[in-house]
Amino acid sequence: MFKAFLYKCKDDRRKINKTLEDEIEIGVSFNKSMDFSDGELILEGNIFTFAEYNYIYIPYFKRYFFVTGMVAVRNNLIKLNIETDILMTYKDSIVQIIATSVRSNNYEPYNDALELPTEVREHYSKIEFDNPFNETGNIILITL
Repeated sequence: MFKAFLYKCKDDRRKINKTLEDEIEIGVSFNKSMDFSDGELILEGNIFTFAEYNYIYIPYFKRYFFVTGMVAVRNNLIKLNIETDILMTYKDSIVQIIATSVRSNNYEPYNDALELPTEVREHYSKIEFDNPFNETGNIILITL
């Protein structure tokens, strides 16, 4: 049996420093083999006591997990489906990263998550050429 802490977390999954509320210390065991990205835990207690808890930290693994599902197996026995929260698990390393940000010409102009100064230069030119097409009407050729 491992010591773990259940929390209520209302923050977006993409946030690094999540706000964890209403901590409860519990004992959990593993239902089956578990890798470090997801798995199933078993804990004793009433499912109604833990129904609003959606986050768990297991000190033995030094990992944070999202609770993705909760099922009452039998009276006073609950199965938790969990998935690793990579951002909180490695937040100390992530916040210490120093990086140079480079944006390509194919960036998404509607994504304002990364505000970098940009400069756009538009250049238009019209070049006359002999028309090798055997079409009637107008043809527009655009090259980038």
